[in-house]
Amino acid sequence: MPVQIDAEALVRIRSESGQTQEALAQKAGLSRSGLQALENGRSGGTTLTITALARALEVPVDAISLSIKQAS
Repeated sequence: MPVQIDAEALVRIRSESGQTQEALAQKAGLSRSGLQALENGRSGGTTLTITALARALEVPVDAISLSIKQAS
């Protein structure tokens, strides 16, 4: 199921956590180019992708998902 990622929040939270794209991508099981596409808004994500990112960033899923924010 496609999920709309809040690219601005993703970049902000990653930066605040002190993680590079490479480090976050590895921690979440993604490629760096895949993470870069998400952060640039060129790609959406699946439920699994956004869950992996949220876990790697140690934030709730709704912190980086526009779809969940809008549904609330």
